[in-house]
Amino acid sequence: MIHGNNAGGQHCLLVGYNEGRFAKKGRCYVLTKGSIDNGEPPIDAALREFYEESGVDLATFLGPENIARLKLGDRVENLTHPDFPGVRIIAFDPHPYPHTYHSRAGVLQDMVMYGVKVEGIENLKPHLKNKEGISLDELLEQKPANVESERLLFPTFYQWLCQGYIPGNGVQERVDLIDPQYFSRLVKCYAREGKIERRKDWQQFCGDLPKNDYKALRKCFSLIKDRLLVEGWIEGDRGLLKFDEKDCPLHYYAEGAYIGSAVEILTKTLTDMQKNKDYAKAFGGEGSKIGINPKRRIQLGQVAAYSPFVTEDEWRQAYGKASGKQNTPPAGLRSIIAGGAVRTAWWGC
Repeated sequence: MIHGNNAGGQHCLLVGYNEGRFAKKGRCYVLTKGSIDNGEPPIDAALREFYEESGVDLATFLGPENIARLKLGDRVENLTHPDFPGVRIIAFDPHPYPHTYHSRAGVLQDMVMYGVKVEGIENLKPHLKNKEGISLDELLEQKPANVESERLLFPTFYQWLCQGYIPGNGVQERVDLIDPQYFSRLVKCYAREGKIERRKDWQQFCGDLPKNDYKALRKCFSLIKDRLLVEGWIEGDRGLLKFDEKDCPLHYYAEGAYIGSAVEILTKTLTDMQKNKDYAKAFGGEGSKIGINPKRRIQLGQVAAYSPFVTEDEWRQAYGKASGKQNTPPAGLRSIIAGGAVRTAWWGC
C-alpha cells in the first residue's frame, strides 16, 4: 500500500481500480494484489503485482540493493530516484501486515501487505496505468489495427464453445476447444432450464459445475484468452484492458490505478459495498454463507487491510459520508475501531 501526504498536506492512498468486474458502469476501487508464484519471494511478488496493476515500477525506484536489504529485514528510508521526480520514499517497512479475508467464493485467503510511505504522492500520477475519461465500452469499441472482425463479446465466446473450436481467420489457425457433445451435456445438466441465454445464466452454470468439469473448461477459457492476446483485443499483464477467465469467466474488464484522499477512497468503497453484492463479498467478507458472526465478518473483509495505513478519524469521516449519518459508527463498529483490530464497516452489524 502506497500512502502519503500530497503537496496540500492531505493524506492520500494509491489504489487500483476495476471497471466491469464488480460493476457494469463506474469504477470500483480495489487493493493492488495478486498471487505469489511458486518459489517467488513475497516482496518480489508484491513489487511485480503492484507494477502490473498500477503501472508504477517500484522495483526500479528501489533498485536491486535496496530490494536485497528489504529481504534481509532492513527498513529502507529517505530514497529518491531520477525517474520519479518530486517523489521520496520516506519509509518502506520490510515487515508485512498479515491479514486474512474471505474471497467472493467464500475461501479463506492469507494476505501479506507491505506499507510504503512517500512524500509527493501526487507526482506518481504520470506513471499510473490509467485512461481517464474512457469507459470500458469505449475501450472495446477501439478495434485493433490488425483485426477486421467485429467486436468480440460473450455470445461469440459461447458460440465457440458450442461448436468446439475457435475458427481460423486467415492469419491464425483453428484452435480446438472441447467436444461439443460433451459441452452440450454439461449445459443440459447444470444450466437452469438446460440453456444459457444471458451472462447471468453463464455465471450460474460455471458456479454449479463439478470441480473437474470446471477445470476442463478453464483450459478452454485460457485458449480463448490466448487468441484475444494474439489478435490484440486485450493487453498483457500490464495492460489496461484485460479478460477474466477465472472469477467471472469470459469477461472483459479494465484495470488501472488512482490516487485520492484516504477519506474519498474509503467513502466510495463503503458506498459501493452497500450497492453491489459481489463487491461486498470481496471487500467485506460473506457472513451469511460461512456462518460467522457480524464482528468476525467485518474482520475478514479486504477493506480491513487498509487499516494500518489510515487513521481512526479517516474511517469515521468515511463512515459518516457513506451512511449519510453523523461521523459516529454503530456500537459494534465503534468497539472494533477502539480496539484497533480493524477499522471498517458492514451495514447492519
